[in-house]
Amino acid sequence: MILVNNKGFTVIEMLVALAIFVTFTGITLFNYPRFSNKVSLDLLAHNVALTVRQAQTYGLAVKAFPGVIPFPAYGVHFELAGIETNPIKSFILFADECPTATPDKLYKLSGCPSPPPGTDPEFFEKFTIPPGTNSITALCANEPLVDPKNPAASTGCSSLASTFIDITFKSPRPDARIYLNGNTATAASDAEIIFSNSRGDAKAIVISKTGQISIR
Repeated sequence: MILVNNKGFTVIEMLVALAIFVTFTGITLFNYPRFSNKVSLDLLAHNVALTVRQAQTYGLAVKAFPGVIPFPAYGVHFELAGIETNPIKSFILFADECPTATPDKLYKLSGCPSPPPGTDPEFFEKFTIPPGTNSITALCANEPLVDPKNPAASTGCSSLASTFIDITFKSPRPDARIYLNGNTATAASDAEIIFSNSRGDAKAIVISKTGQISIR
């Protein structure tokens, strides 16, 4: 009796396996840029939410600050134009120091008497959005976000849009004080910070006046 050893692959089997491998590799490489951009946007949204939470924690913990007011409120400043050179690529964690007698819950570059001229008296930390397509698209308030996956091209808000928003927290309450465009006469009930990329993906950080922070 002759035994035939049939171990191994035929040429056809190898070609089929290679075709399957090439197909799946092509699909993966084709979708990788979009997947990478979405992951980057998700990471940015979580980092922003953590920064707002950090301001809330500092405010409630009465964290010391080397300024005129030793234990100020803390906040986060977002903007589309104005103070920063490239605001859609950054946001600022600040200590509410100015004016000295009655802090106004807004981020300022000047107004306190103790810092040297030209310095930023309220600055605590600046967060820069990593290079890429992600940026701040819109700042909304006093409304539920219409569609966080597809913000409007103009503002991203259904009605109330803002150029800049300041969100501050102060002990002993976890409540957020939300002010639009420097108007401290009326606090907003909520704020939506919308981030998006050039591929149309979007994320919204929602901060309510009760201090709740969520990501949509």
